[in-house]
Amino acid sequence: MVHAALSIFELCGESVPIETAGLLLRSPWLEGAREEASARALLDAKLRQRGRLTFLIGELTQGADGCPIWKRLLRAVEDRRRGFPPRQKPSEWSASVAGVLAAAGWARGPALDSASFQAVEAWNEMLSEFASLDIAINPMSHSSALKTLQRMAARKEFQPENAGEPIQVMGTLEAAGVGFDSLWVMGLHDGAFPSPCRPHPFLPLSLQRDHRLPHSTPARELEFARLLLGRLQTAASRVTLSYPQREGDRVLRPTPLIDGEWSERKRESHGVERPTMEEIGDSQALALSGTEPHKGGAGLIKDMSACPFRAFARHRLRADGLDEAELGIRAMDRGSAVHDALDRFWAETKSHGNLVTLSSDELDRRIARCVEEALVRQRDDVTHTIEERRLRTLLKDWLEIEKLREPFTVLSREEPRTVEIGGLRLSLRADRIDQLPDGRRILVDYKTGKVEKTSWSSDRPTEPQLPLYCATAKEPFAGVAFAQLRANDLKFVGAGIALPEMEEIKLERGGLNAEICLWHGRLEALAASFLAGDARVDPLKRACEHCDVKPLCRIHERGPQAD
Repeated sequence: MVHAALSIFELCGESVPIETAGLLLRSPWLEGAREEASARALLDAKLRQRGRLTFLIGELTQGADGCPIWKRLLRAVEDRRRGFPPRQKPSEWSASVAGVLAAAGWARGPALDSASFQAVEAWNEMLSEFASLDIAINPMSHSSALKTLQRMAARKEFQPENAGEPIQVMGTLEAAGVGFDSLWVMGLHDGAFPSPCRPHPFLPLSLQRDHRLPHSTPARELEFARLLLGRLQTAASRVTLSYPQREGDRVLRPTPLIDGEWSERKRESHGVERPTMEEIGDSQALALSGTEPHKGGAGLIKDMSACPFRAFARHRLRADGLDEAELGIRAMDRGSAVHDALDRFWAETKSHGNLVTLSSDELDRRIARCVEEALVRQRDDVTHTIEERRLRTLLKDWLEIEKLREPFTVLSREEPRTVEIGGLRLSLRADRIDQLPDGRRILVDYKTGKVEKTSWSSDRPTEPQLPLYCATAKEPFAGVAFAQLRANDLKFVGAGIALPEMEEIKLERGGLNAEICLWHGRLEALAASFLAGDARVDPLKRACEHCDVKPLCRIHERGPQAD
């Protein structure tokens, strides 16, 4: 609640980080939080996609059509903000903070519980302390006032008052004078009760004895211990006194202040039996019908290979993590722009022969036009210019490698196709299929990240899109390859027909057709497992590093097993 209050005051500065804006949109402490919870959550997701790390207060209402209360609150805060002078005394800032919080509807709405109400009281008390700094601090700016309040809030000790629990653990002084239904007094051995005397080292011993200060003499400690024990023995109708028999290797004896015999008591259940715990492994979802195509395409099989639970969460629960805010164009959008630009280029160029006949100027103009059309949806002029320049260089360098290939014709681009494997129907889309003069075909998939040569070599392939397309194709392929489009690391990575700058992926059975049969069996098993409802938390090595469903599978709670 206090963090939300500080974040509201932070809104009154020049701009706020995306993290602060998201915190306020998800905060339950602002007016309208319950009524607009879903709409505000969607607005938070939209803000993360804008390629911005900071926002002005007015920009936080853009696209907030489903949040009328949020809009009204921000306008009220903006009106208050305009009245702030550049510098004010702490007492004036204290009044300004209170006004801004009232305008934002902070701690308004449903009745506050006891702890929340006490937090509001502690906050108001801290604002009063801040206002009293006028005598020590000169007029300050908004940023200085915010930093000072943040430091004060971090240092302020606050613990909600205890409403009273049926079982309480107290110190002996705290318990003295309190009545109980039943009381157990522990630690009554002769080394601790009475307490050994410990006179204060910086006061004269005679002075301490004359005034009977605590811990000054053994006689004083004995008298105090008898008085305290007498109160505790009358504090409940049933009082149990106990002492530990050993402390390490040292044998302890009971305090001499208690008359009578001590009886050794065994641990008792007091009639309460420990319940029998039943552990249920919840890793099997309901089976699915394979009659309708499932969304996700090859990504579904990729997730199933990485971890069955990830596939279950993403493709059945539709659970996706919030985007991380990035400055400029997002990595996903940069990858999409590369795909789009190359698709436009080959739609116009059509073949290897047309590529090699283009002059250098014609090639540059065609690349520039395709890149510009691919980036037309990017809003930021600065990042647009930088990305446009980067893409032009990347595509030109890549097409120099394409020129080194044997003649080919681009047979299809981004052609959608519905396939079935293991009873699972999926929609696939191949980036490109090239055809050689003798009719043989090569499947090409664009990758802007690094491709590992081992991505197809196990029962759970990490990059299954090309094997999946090959395994479900009606006609065979003579070659399959990733086109790795990374600056200073441009190359083909694949198998079958050799291509320029190609890094060969070794096949287990030697021939591509035999390997495709092996891929079919592996992918069929993964597809059938998904349809059967397999939702085990069983990640491949490093699969958790960039997974956004870990809050659902809670793999971090499995301890050493998760390693």
